[in-house]
Amino acid sequence: MVDGVMTRHQLAMASQTTAATQNVQEGQTASVTVQSELTNMEGRLEARMDVKFQEMRVSMMTDLHRLLEIAMEKKISMDAMTRGNCGHHIGRSGSYECGGQKR
Repeated sequence: MVDGVMTRHQLAMASQTTAATQNVQEGQTASVTVQSELTNMEGRLEARMDVKFQEMRVSMMTDLHRLLEIAMEKKISMDAMTRGNCGHHIGRSGSYECGGQKR
């Protein structure tokens, strides 16, 4: 600087410094924006995953409940096949007791 007047070189250097500072600030702003957006996306993804997990859980519980119903129906029908007319188990000889009497 000569008597308060900047030389061209000093002006160019000051301009480059200002531009570099501005680029850094813009880069930091962009970085914060990207980080914020990533955090938002992560939150939305987690929420969607929670919903999907709950849907799968409900579906699995429904399927399990239905399988239990089928198993109970099969057990009841198997029990009915091994019982006599009055509901007592058939003995080894093939007879069954009904009211205390063998038939």
